[in-house]
Amino acid sequence: MHLSNLIKKLFTIFPITIFISVNVWANDNYTCFSDEEIIVKLGKSSEQYPSKGVVYNSEYNMNKSYNGTCKADKFDDTLGPFYYKAVYENINSVESESGYISLNDFVEVETKIHVYSQGYKQVPFYNVSNNAENMFHEVEAFDTGSKGIVNIRLKKSILDGTIVVPEFYVKLYTLFASKTKEYSDKPLVLIKFEESKINVNKICNISNLPMKFNVNDIISQDIFSHEKKFDGFQINIICKKTLPNEKINLNFVGTPFTADQAYFKTNFENFGIGVWNDESQELINDKKTLSFELDGNKKNLKFKLIPYLVRDNEVFSSNKVKASIKAILSKDE
Repeated sequence: MHLSNLIKKLFTIFPITIFISVNVWANDNYTCFSDEEIIVKLGKSSEQYPSKGVVYNSEYNMNKSYNGTCKADKFDDTLGPFYYKAVYENINSVESESGYISLNDFVEVETKIHVYSQGYKQVPFYNVSNNAENMFHEVEAFDTGSKGIVNIRLKKSILDGTIVVPEFYVKLYTLFASKTKEYSDKPLVLIKFEESKINVNKICNISNLPMKFNVNDIISQDIFSHEKKFDGFQINIICKKTLPNEKINLNFVGTPFTADQAYFKTNFENFGIGVWNDESQELINDKKTLSFELDGNKKNLKFKLIPYLVRDNEVFSSNKVKASIKAILSKDE
């Protein structure tokens, strides 16, 4: 019998299962990571006039270290330099040449994270070595990310006395550079910069905010067309000085409604509110601006409310519907 035929016959009679051993390295090998979150609050007051281009500086220092898990052989003395990478997590805006990142139409931010032996490095940064001795322990104490500098720069002059800085995140990653070029999907630490406010010189006062409305006046009528408009509210603006022939910008900001982000979220999941201006014939929000000139040093503006109800099986109670909507007064120069 031919040898090949004999082998086929033997495999038919005695089936053989072949086990193949493959070393599969997870993408977190030779990296360090944790579930640690650093919460930073930037709120402050400043006497600096809030004009376009002005920068407000803020430093933070948590004065503590945190633990990270390192996936590396603790007996390996060839791990090489230890690299850091820092990136913004929830910002899609294009980076400006100066390193500032736009948070919205009003403010942009520059963040610097302190790295051991390197000082403050501007985010985003990649492959920055801390020039420290190799780490061989499964759990290490880190302080990179626990202190930094945040610079807030105005894209427009703010007139109402409050600069709102939206929440933003920075993620910090690490690797042992002699062993891998791939950072883990797991960050070493997540730095959360909470929404904050900078109180500055108030140029103009806005009355009748926050807005209040009785939802029973709205839901008793036909509101499912998303076009029905109801009397809403009037705001009165009084400025400390006249601003002749200057365009003033008004925006309303708040949490966008899930079904349509031109509307604002209320405390009822399926109920949103839009702020309508008859003069401009549009909803006013963070993306749509109402521009106007003062009458001397004041202006009265009226708005209507447009409800947005996703479905009608939710129970509403009078005076219990709330929408956290803020007004921002600004000018381009």
